[in-house]
Amino acid sequence: MVVIGGGPAGASTAIRAVRTLRQMGSGRLHADLRTPRPVGQQHERVLVLESRYGDSVGRPITATHETAKPCGGFVMGSGVDYLREQLGIDLSAIPHVPINHLTVSNMGHYVHGQRRVPYEHLLSRSVRLEAPGWGITVHRHDLDPLLLNHARDEGARVMTGTTVQRIHSIGDDFVVEGTGPEGEFQATTSMLVGAFGANAAMRSAFLDLMGTQLPESANRTGTAFRLLADRTETALVPDGGIHLTFFHFPLRGEPQTGTSFLWHYDAPGGGINAGSVFLRAEHRDRVPMEYSHRLAAETLFPEFQNPRDIHGAALPIYVPGHLPPAKITGQGVVVLRGDAAGVANPLTGGGIAEALEGGEIGTVMARTIVSGDRAPLQRYVAEEGQSPMIQNLAIAHAVAEHIVHNPNPAVLQAFLGALETHPFTGRVGTDFLSRKEYELGFLGSPRMMGIGARLIMNGDVRRALGSMARDPLMDQPILGGGSQERGFFGRLKPTPLGLLRLLLRG
Repeated sequence: MVVIGGGPAGASTAIRAVRTLRQMGSGRLHADLRTPRPVGQQHERVLVLESRYGDSVGRPITATHETAKPCGGFVMGSGVDYLREQLGIDLSAIPHVPINHLTVSNMGHYVHGQRRVPYEHLLSRSVRLEAPGWGITVHRHDLDPLLLNHARDEGARVMTGTTVQRIHSIGDDFVVEGTGPEGEFQATTSMLVGAFGANAAMRSAFLDLMGTQLPESANRTGTAFRLLADRTETALVPDGGIHLTFFHFPLRGEPQTGTSFLWHYDAPGGGINAGSVFLRAEHRDRVPMEYSHRLAAETLFPEFQNPRDIHGAALPIYVPGHLPPAKITGQGVVVLRGDAAGVANPLTGGGIAEALEGGEIGTVMARTIVSGDRAPLQRYVAEEGQSPMIQNLAIAHAVAEHIVHNPNPAVLQAFLGALETHPFTGRVGTDFLSRKEYELGFLGSPRMMGIGARLIMNGDVRRALGSMARDPLMDQPILGGGSQERGFFGRLKPTPLGLLRLLLRG
């Protein structure tokens, strides 16, 4: 198996694969990192190719701020659980900050582009939601090397400082050619995993191998800016919490508006991690270009001192169901994971937890390597669209499109008001974002039904919910059918926003 990309998705896939291979007694996992040899046919090793970190042969993989991916660094609770329970990661090895509450505010509509926003004004329009155990914040220059070193310790071959130059197929095999610290290399495999993040050229090559293309309507790639800054007394970053601020901005030459949000929270080791995400992907080339890295920091975060490590990056967010997570033809398997598969959440811009949990496919691929039977892998791929994670993302896309991105900011404000008036509803919202699941009895409780009914009485919210209910994304089955089993992914318990369908469809 060859994994291209050593971020959370690639490292997680590799760890799950090598563990399974070792447990099934598939033979020795070679640790010779200097002499890449063809892999796949011998089923002897998992090879991870990572472009960062330079030559790490004979030494632990380490990173600097310059080699870190621009990222907010927030890991949802489900991802934290996966790190500890499924990957065996000891998080005490890296600095991290637990997040236990969320503050949300609505900045409103920017009629004439940028403006400075008084923080006191934001406080007056904010809602605080308690969310114990919601997640942690990390630095990617700490998390990514930790995962790669763990993958190497488990038995994967990890080659850093590599550049993949060409991928082509020969029969059912795939040939990966590139250069690394030791010169040119070539790896042949029947199982190819793409976990290369937002690399557009690599994504195009993989989609060609898969015989498909991503429809433009499904590509909601956004733009993110991230910076570090010093904490000040006036900065609205309560200890152990995240502050999210939504705002709407005009699109050049278009009657529509786009939506963005700002985040800021305590950074591990001190200071503030702050940034902004422009979520309106279908208009991404009309996002105001004046939001340069430095100007974004100085304009959107005027209260922060000494902004540094300012970086921008593309944020792939694809509508579920438009891009196959894997392609199986004959004996050849091509898989996309993490940002390469566009599984970031459009409501938060986060994708670390989704990337980590998507690595579970490594277990099934390893079993296929040993047994030679591709039926279980084909079944896994077919059922993955019904997994709780993908179901959650489908709902999140519908909610983001029709409520958060609604041109009328009053819709978003109405929901924020509902969260403030009904703290129980706020808990449902935070639990939805962290992908906690509930039994059907919870959704049908009189308290929940009463809150939902009062929300729908609001005209703006009613129209948004009605539009969302007609969205094709909502045709995905949201609620599990009693004790019905769903193969690899078990019983699908309803997520909190499944309530919307109960209310709207009776």
